[in-house]
Amino acid sequence: MYQLRYRHSDNQIELVTEHGNRKILANCISSKPKISPKGLKAIFLAPFEWETICSLYLVDLYTGKKQELIGPIDENYIPKDAVWISESVIALIIGDVYESIIDGGNVYIYEFKDNQLCKLTNWDQRKQAVKLEYIDGILYFEGIKYIEDTTLKSKEFIGMLNI
Repeated sequence: MYQLRYRHSDNQIELVTEHGNRKILANCISSKPKISPKGLKAIFLAPFEWETICSLYLVDLYTGKKQELIGPIDENYIPKDAVWISESVIALIIGDVYESIIDGGNVYIYEFKDNQLCKLTNWDQRKQAVKLEYIDGILYFEGIKYIEDTTLKSKEFIGMLNI
């Protein structure tokens, strides 16, 4: 089994073998990897920078292989956060990459066995999820809702979805 080591100093992820050999997974700033419930897989975002085209990657910790799960959609929408629901399902936020006020986006579910992406929310840019957390069968999300027709006023909200 491989291990992952996240270097906070430069936000890079190292793949570590059983013998201690190390290899950089993505030669760019990456999000902190999230390990699956059974510890067999990990997901991370890279490059994880402001207004940069980003992809969601899967690492098989048994083989050490990395693959892109979800890349840019229509060249404008990217994964922004992701959490494990089960060993074969993740929840994620997909939002606009170039819109300067867009920190988040809509909530989706991705199923590995069908390679299927299912949209759970259908908000416009004035309402967006920005962070996800999955606890005991419930998907919690933090969000921002812009008030009126301006982006200067907003309020935060917390929501949940039964999965």
